[in-house]
Amino acid sequence: MLSRMRWPGSASVFDVCPDFSKADLPWVKWASMVDEFTYDRALPYFALVVPTVDTVRFSYIFEAQLERLYPVFFTGLTGTGKTVIVQDYLNRASASDYEGGVQVSPIVLNFSARTPSKGSQLTIEEKMERKKKDLLGPPANKLAVVFVDDVNMPAVEEYGAQPPIELLRQLVDFRGFYDREKLYWKNIDDTVTVAAAAPPGGGRAEVTPRFSRHFHVLCVPPASPDVLKHIFGSILQGFLEPFNEDVRSTSGRVVQATIEVYDKIRLVMRPTPSKSHYTFNLRDVSKVFQGVLMIDKKACPSGDVMARLWAHECSRVFHDRLVSVEDKQWFCDAVMELVKRVLGK
Repeated sequence: MLSRMRWPGSASVFDVCPDFSKADLPWVKWASMVDEFTYDRALPYFALVVPTVDTVRFSYIFEAQLERLYPVFFTGLTGTGKTVIVQDYLNRASASDYEGGVQVSPIVLNFSARTPSKGSQLTIEEKMERKKKDLLGPPANKLAVVFVDDVNMPAVEEYGAQPPIELLRQLVDFRGFYDREKLYWKNIDDTVTVAAAAPPGGGRAEVTPRFSRHFHVLCVPPASPDVLKHIFGSILQGFLEPFNEDVRSTSGRVVQATIEVYDKIRLVMRPTPSKSHYTFNLRDVSKVFQGVLMIDKKACPSGDVMARLWAHECSRVFHDRLVSVEDKQWFCDAVMELVKRVLGK
């Protein structure tokens, strides 16, 4: 049994992990393993990943499972970063200079309500190499990772089946599927399946236990306000580095105002039968910053311009989805109050 003396302070069991690189397996905090974020202007906005405690521990477990060819299923509310965690690993592990283990050959599928099982099978087969007549697999010395995003989106048939999901279940369960023309069995080697999905509702169906039982299910929790400030603050601060001091000084206040307006509209503007699209999530917050990051240095010479830009992006993301005059007036008043109180303009 590990000694209590090596337990780091008052940390809970979710805050620490054993360090397998050392013989005595000392406990270390996940927070100590979080790398510092460096803003890269060459990367697309949605490819930016700000390391947090959650991303570090979920990535660690995820990569450990893939090394053993064990399927992983990410679930959690929309905007919690499920897809980002997987795609960050796929981008790193598929690079030619990857040194963290076996290189991967990613196969990405995005399911929708009208996704056919045949199209999914053809997509997987096209990325594979034919090693024998009845054997497919990734290129030599690589691991094929079939990543299926929104796996619970396919429409449910009359008798309760979802054909694309049943195809994936067959792939995970029996490591292969049938040739649709000549009707012979094709084995698939060195392949692991990874899925991601939000909870049922809004067009998403409940995934059958026959499918989910094969996976290690990881539920990504919503980020706390402090984590959101760290994520978006790091990105915005890095982006505003070349701007003048007056603009750079607004970084923290813009982040705070965005999180506050998101919390307010989510609390007040609840979905109703006539306003069923009033479903706001963290992806909307991300879209606000995506718009802000499109500004040019010459077009934003002062903090006043940044405040107007922020109000415009909030209106584009939130205000444009409101349908009644009363709702729109409420939002305008809320934004003006934040501009005065938080941004000081």
